[in-house]
Amino acid sequence: MKDRFVPLEKRSKREQRSYHQEHRRTWGAINPVTRKPPNPKVYNRKKNRHIEKNDSMSVFCFLLTVIPTLDSCS
Repeated sequence: MKDRFVPLEKRSKREQRSYHQEHRRTWGAINPVTRKPPNPKVYNRKKNRHIEKNDSMSVFCFLLTVIPTLDSCS
């Protein structure tokens, strides 16, 4: 006897689950999470903290380069 076609909605939950698992695919290397670039107008504490750390180091490096030249001028 030939199997009859039963719509997916009328199948049991277990059969529906197995049907969906068979037809499921992977995303591969693509991450399905929706992403968007950060809003540049919004205040970002981490960005400002990073700038302050770099500024203190740049001032220190600047002073190291300027002081030897000042000694040679006098």
